[in-house]
Amino acid sequence: MATKSFLKKEHLKEALKVLGEPSQVPRGDELSGMSFPNSEFSAWLSERLETELSKASPYWLEAAPVALGSWARGELCPRSDIDLLFCGEEKSVSSLVEDLQGQGFRIRYRVPANPTDWSEGVGPFDWVAILQGKAFTPLAHEKLLAQQAQLRNQGRKFANRVLQDLLKERRERQQRYDSISNFLEPNLKFGAGGLRDIQQAFYVLDLFYDKFHEAEDMLLVLNYYKNFFLSLRQKIHLLGANDILVAHLQGEVSDWLGYETQQQFMREVQKGLSRSSFYTGWIFEFAKSTKSKKEKIESRKLRTVNDAFEALKENSSALMQYRVRRQMDLIFETQKPSLKTIGRCLEKHLSPGVDDKFVLSLFRSRLIDKCLPNLRMQVGLVQHNQYHRYTADIHVQQCLRTLVRLYRPSKKKDPIARLVRQLDEKDWKILVWTCLYHDIGKGRKGDHSVVGARIAEKDLSAMGVSRKVIDEVVWMVRHHLVLSVAAFRKNPNEKKTWEELHGIGLQGKRIPRLALFTAIDIQATNPEAWNSWKQKLLLDLVAALEEPEAVSYLTFLNLLKKKKGISREFISGLDTALIHHLSQKVIFEDYARLKKRKGKSLSTLIVGNGAEKWVRFHENKDSSGLFVQFVQNLFSAGVSIRQAFVQTYSKYGVYDWFLIKTNRTQSQLQRLLQHSVDSPKMPKPVFFTAIRKISIEGDELIISFTGKDQSGALVTAARALYEQDFEINWASVHTWGRMLEDVFSVNLVEDYEQRLNSIRERFITPKSNKSL
Repeated sequence: MATKSFLKKEHLKEALKVLGEPSQVPRGDELSGMSFPNSEFSAWLSERLETELSKASPYWLEAAPVALGSWARGELCPRSDIDLLFCGEEKSVSSLVEDLQGQGFRIRYRVPANPTDWSEGVGPFDWVAILQGKAFTPLAHEKLLAQQAQLRNQGRKFANRVLQDLLKERRERQQRYDSISNFLEPNLKFGAGGLRDIQQAFYVLDLFYDKFHEAEDMLLVLNYYKNFFLSLRQKIHLLGANDILVAHLQGEVSDWLGYETQQQFMREVQKGLSRSSFYTGWIFEFAKSTKSKKEKIESRKLRTVNDAFEALKENSSALMQYRVRRQMDLIFETQKPSLKTIGRCLEKHLSPGVDDKFVLSLFRSRLIDKCLPNLRMQVGLVQHNQYHRYTADIHVQQCLRTLVRLYRPSKKKDPIARLVRQLDEKDWKILVWTCLYHDIGKGRKGDHSVVGARIAEKDLSAMGVSRKVIDEVVWMVRHHLVLSVAAFRKNPNEKKTWEELHGIGLQGKRIPRLALFTAIDIQATNPEAWNSWKQKLLLDLVAALEEPEAVSYLTFLNLLKKKKGISREFISGLDTALIHHLSQKVIFEDYARLKKRKGKSLSTLIVGNGAEKWVRFHENKDSSGLFVQFVQNLFSAGVSIRQAFVQTYSKYGVYDWFLIKTNRTQSQLQRLLQHSVDSPKMPKPVFFTAIRKISIEGDELIISFTGKDQSGALVTAARALYEQDFEINWASVHTWGRMLEDVFSVNLVEDYEQRLNSIRERFITPKSNKSL
């Protein structure tokens, strides 16, 4: 047989018919009255398998077979492992195995090393399998009963050894299958809360039956999910999968069970896995705990919501989680705590300084979603894509855990730590609430950020949270995705990016706070998505927003809100560095002059009384060579140009600003500038070490001139470009030490390479590297 399944292809249609479908849609919150088809199907498979094996070899009964594992438990699936123990004659066993393997049956078998003690040479895990074995012959049955009695006669020593073995296997398996992909495509057998977990829980309950006196409700839950997952496993085996509920089959299985949507189905699966994992963990913990420890937990006062928080803070174990879980309904039914009471408890106990185990206990005990009913809709909510790796409620849990980790100072050099250092306790309080509410709108109609902000406003107001905190939390929830979009998809140094972020109110303390939450949200969504590249982009954006130029620009925008009649075209055309260096008064007064110019050019404006001054040139209509003319005038006036800001408005004309250095007074400089128009001064020959094409963006060519700092460099470069018919859009002047770099944006022309070479031939030092 080519496949792992013992079913032949001709039996597949019959198998699907025998499996049938559930009598009703499985609802984990309605455990009673639900009937699954897995038992009848397992019995049919068992009969089919036994028939096939007995037909395959005449030695089947002589080998005295004993079924172990899923076959013995009546949980057989089409692709289950066929686990067998043979207690017959060695010759018969050898002949049987040879026949079965020769016909393609993939069996896993063993023969007891000691016929009088089947536990010899194997571990405690195999001992439990013997306890649940199923014999196929009277002789095998007699021997099996004797071995089962022999094992049970070992008493508590045997039970404790098995428990330790199961605990070890469970820990190793949890590490092996602790994958975020298990939330998207859960492993129904080995994943947390799957069939292996449930079966081990039953093992422990059986071995320590005298310890568990009130486990009826728990047994009901575990039995329900065992049948649910077993039915799913049988179905996907028939559909060609193994034990993983792969994405491409989820829709088909969902339809088979009668769910309206695939999301509803996967939510039931995840809720079931979570509940099974929790109860299994509690059973293990209960079995190994001392009587005094259990009595201490049971005697813990749990009359109010605050008691529950206090109890979990003191003891976050599975035992206390279960105790809280059992008491919650009673507390809420008798006490009927108001949202204000719950708010006080959350503010008191859920701080960023708490232990990680406490955060986990809030979710595993279900205390958190009992306190926040709106959060209950997130439980088990699968966000089925390769970016969102967790269910919505686990994502919230991961957000809080990440927040707790970042709050504690780390010895590692983490670049994010600089954001942490900027926050105070109020910011951390806002972040805690943001973690709880940022995705609370998911699963509802509309933009989850908008819906979540409304829910946060309503809940936090009812809880009595301070108005200032509420406003900030609502803002954070509403805009919690904005910074990641800006950081990863937009230019952090563009005014447009700053304006968009300023438009939603991102300023001051909101910048580091939202940036830190963005990092938290990404890590809690998918740890693999948070990398050094994204970290750098996020921090680059924060740095850009906190640069003096950006702060000045955003302050300027704030002021504009109070001003009326300011043209957006005028504001958009101003360079941020110009806004940073010039006073707002100068800018607004000059704008007033522009509006009143009546079609005429404004006279030259000089601002500043120190060595550094600002000079503004204006021409009502643009014409070729104006920038060269302005630079020539400044050079002729004997000043040193430090920066140039070039702008041409469709409505206002040419509007260029220059930062210059001169010892002349304003009046002296005015006269010199007027004189230079009539008697321009030409610079001495200037040579550059390199003239390079920096980039081409659309119809814009960026060119740089680099070399020694020398008088007349800017006017020489500008004139050279002008003479080659390059139209200058803007210029950036940089001087450091004895070196300079003048960068120009010019209109792209087809033969720009030839024109640049002509400039190089004239203005590059003969010994310099002339390559591009």
